[in-house]
Amino acid sequence: MGPISLRLSYRPLRIGWCIETDSLDHFGKAVALSHVFWGGRFNPIIPCSNRELAEALIRAFSVDALYNVSGTAAIDNFIKEFPHIPWPDFHAELFVERASKRQPTLLDVAHPAQHLHESHVDRREKPAIDAAIYSWDQADPLRFVLLSTCGSYPSETETGRDYSRLFHNAFAVTATMIGGAEPLPPDLFRKLTPNYLTTVELETSLSHYSSREEPGFYYGNAQDLNDLLNFWNLRACDIDLLFYDPAQSERLRPLVDAYSTALRSRPKRHQWPHEITVWQKDRDLSHDLSVFGTGLSISTFDPIIFNGLNLNPPAKTFPAKSVLGVSQENSLGTSVTFQLPEKPFYSDFELHPQRVVVSITGPNIGDAMLTPPFIPQLNEYYGRHAYFIYNCARAQRGSLGIIQQVTSEQLTLRALPFAQVLAKMFEIFGMSAKSSPAGLVSARLIDQMGGLQGCRVFKIAGVRSLIKKYSPTTSFERTEAVTMIGDNDPTTHIPRFHAYKSLYIEARDKKDLKPEDAFLYLLKKGVFRAGLKLACPTCQLDFWVPLDDAKSANQCPYCGIEFNVLPQLRDRNWA
Repeated sequence: MGPISLRLSYRPLRIGWCIETDSLDHFGKAVALSHVFWGGRFNPIIPCSNRELAEALIRAFSVDALYNVSGTAAIDNFIKEFPHIPWPDFHAELFVERASKRQPTLLDVAHPAQHLHESHVDRREKPAIDAAIYSWDQADPLRFVLLSTCGSYPSETETGRDYSRLFHNAFAVTATMIGGAEPLPPDLFRKLTPNYLTTVELETSLSHYSSREEPGFYYGNAQDLNDLLNFWNLRACDIDLLFYDPAQSERLRPLVDAYSTALRSRPKRHQWPHEITVWQKDRDLSHDLSVFGTGLSISTFDPIIFNGLNLNPPAKTFPAKSVLGVSQENSLGTSVTFQLPEKPFYSDFELHPQRVVVSITGPNIGDAMLTPPFIPQLNEYYGRHAYFIYNCARAQRGSLGIIQQVTSEQLTLRALPFAQVLAKMFEIFGMSAKSSPAGLVSARLIDQMGGLQGCRVFKIAGVRSLIKKYSPTTSFERTEAVTMIGDNDPTTHIPRFHAYKSLYIEARDKKDLKPEDAFLYLLKKGVFRAGLKLACPTCQLDFWVPLDDAKSANQCPYCGIEFNVLPQLRDRNWA
């Protein structure tokens, strides 16, 4: 039992919104639901009928769970094909009835709205935040573009709360109506909108890299579901894009000009001349892109861009913190318990239906690990054995995610044995694996030496020769051992140990390592045990006795006769 240092961060769950690919209304419903939840902009919308793209999005975004927005049996069947990302409850519900009130089951935007209200709006003559919430006619041909870019909320009947009123009250704004024939506001991209509210206070890991995240425009048809899906999913990758439909050029031109100017005035991150990226759904190069000016980079949306080499959607988390846990041993192995640190969201009791992911990075403990490999197919195994709830663990790059209620105050994790995890990895591919006798011996030896660094002594060829020559039940004398380790010249008897004199195996006072130092190190680590080689005066057979068991009168293990060993100690070398 002892202290363990851990690295911990919180993050919202990443939901994959599953829809049919023939319904703009289902797309609109998924977008509206996204704006209710913190981190919602970074949730992909998955067209289940396009199997290649759907699988690419689920894999690239590392979604935590899939939700059936369309409500069809076909999508239910699709979700069943991904059992490793189950909904973290008995039923896949976004809102549940609690105390005669509908409440969200995921972190909602009431948290960041309250944070920003208290720090930038409350008790101020003028809000320090330039917020805006827009409304539009349902017949507006740009309604889905506006919904995806600015955001809007579902009805209070569906969510149990009037999120539009919440936004109005938090930021002291009233809705701005955009007429069906009016140009879009040129400063729209500078406003804090419901879409932007879902992103505040979330950060990207410093180790994240993607070569295709330059901001710009998406060129497409505002009534085409594929274009709208591409636009949303590219923005879910944290790419700042605005939609451009040439059929609506008059309404979009002021916004395009203002955004283009802003992009060209930003500090250059790269040396190449491309200032603006234009995305489109095909490789048609005949489009008139002059509205965007010069210095354009053209990119095509294709499932292959999510191959890990082009576009990597970042995991959005709250700032990480260090915590101390206490490890303990029991019949189930090694477990670590730690107090959860201060939370970046509210955790009042009435919010207990809401869930959040706690991401833990910890050290290995003996032959077990707290941070298992990033293999999502092992989520159920991680859940059952590390947390004991099968549907609440998520494999992450460099950490293990545990889904918990926002009111949780502490967490206990069990370290997973290396051999067991490796066996499960092979099991995914239909193979059975277990440790071989040689592997078990190697693992035991590494543990005995205090880890891999303690095995440096085995770099010495003479040490390996000594171990190879004598079996575990065979004895040898100290002089022979030192001679073999030193690889003494048979003529001059001078050790040929020059290649190992600078080898570090443990702290020492002298500069150079000697053969006898290596042998004593092996004795200290228990690789060899010191004792006496005796001969029974009755049966004349030799045997070895460890120093711990040596006595003046010893019993022969062969004939059982007890004899006095003292006469044999004269000129007797220990073995």
